[in-house]
Amino acid sequence: MRIYFLKFFLGLQMFISITCMGQSKNDSNRISSKKLHITSRLQEGYGLTLGWFGGEGKTNGNHTAKRNIYFLGITDTKIGNLGHGAFVKSAMFEINNADNEILYGLSIGADMKAMIFDFGFKVNYSTNFSNYRSLAFSPRIGLTFAGFGINLDIMFEYDMYLIKPNFEDVTKSTVGCQYTIGFLKRDYK
Repeated sequence: MRIYFLKFFLGLQMFISITCMGQSKNDSNRISSKKLHITSRLQEGYGLTLGWFGGEGKTNGNHTAKRNIYFLGITDTKIGNLGHGAFVKSAMFEINNADNEILYGLSIGADMKAMIFDFGFKVNYSTNFSNYRSLAFSPRIGLTFAGFGINLDIMFEYDMYLIKPNFEDVTKSTVGCQYTIGFLKRDYK
């Protein structure tokens, strides 16, 4: 089931990138300049992102536990020539609270926004710097409100572990929101 979901997810991302993110032939010849421009709208350039993801699940001790992930990061946004989509790269620092255990994480990811949909993935390394660690690939799907003037995303995320955690994992699936404030606008001449 996981493989079919992953194939569907990657195929859908390729379709959106081909239809929405076509770049002009002269894109590499264009010179860009950056200027400070703070906005809550989606803009080409760099932004500050913050958010929360959470979930609930059963532990091996069969008690219900919660998982909360708070993150802060930097984004780099590229808007398609037709204005019908965006490609967003991100690097984030996370604080992960799973069943009263605090883990710190670094993640890199990419998202594609088209109309009201947001598809993406991230690779996340979490550790408590002593004995716990994990590495996960996490596809994500959700809704974006960028077309309505606010750069807010509500997403579902599922962790597929590349390095299985050596701590009690509460849940692999989380739901959350992410808000981005653009601060450095990229203009082309």
